[in-house]
Amino acid sequence: MGFSFYSLCTDEYISQVEKITSLLEDTILPEFNDIEEQSERASDEAWEEVMNQPATEDCDPSDFVDAAVGAGVSTYQLLTGLRQGMINFFVAGIYQCFEQQLKEFHSTNPYRFSLLRACYKTDVKTWKEIHTELRLVANTAKHGKGKSSEELRKIRRDLFRPPAGEPVSFDPMFGNQLYVTIHDLRHYRDFIVNFWKEYTEILDKKEETFGSGGRSP
Repeated sequence: MGFSFYSLCTDEYISQVEKITSLLEDTILPEFNDIEEQSERASDEAWEEVMNQPATEDCDPSDFVDAAVGAGVSTYQLLTGLRQGMINFFVAGIYQCFEQQLKEFHSTNPYRFSLLRACYKTDVKTWKEIHTELRLVANTAKHGKGKSSEELRKIRRDLFRPPAGEPVSFDPMFGNQLYVTIHDLRHYRDFIVNFWKEYTEILDKKEETFGSGGRSP
């Protein structure tokens, strides 16, 4: 296939989504690689602080231990919740980016609008995946419990369970009780990438048909 009128836009859209995902994976998440070490450090600092306080008759050594352990647990929950929140946030972000891309793509091609409208909801297979699962995940991440979260539970109940080994009690700071994994994020990124590739290919074929004398949709 020769020159593609549409890929001028869609290649840029794909690049945008890939860069957003890479920002999270390569820059932000590595900052959370030492959560256990930071938690232990917080526990040690709390222990040092209470041990440096003047002793009194009312002092109970078990209180010192509880304070140190509590500081470590609180730090661990804070950081794991923040890490989870970042993943949830970026899932909502790539979906919002996709919505803006789709709106821009259609608005910048007004003379082809009938052609565009005729196929993206019916012919592009990945549209269904984006409109159902990714849309619901993004809405749940932004708004918490509601209609979207109820619908999402029916198709991805696992997204509401903390990862194995994590404290059941902690909640992400963005998307309460939503536990999207980095694997899920990559999967959703691929939804969008494949959508634009598939959409471009379909539109190019329709353009070829129309250019050769066929009827425009």
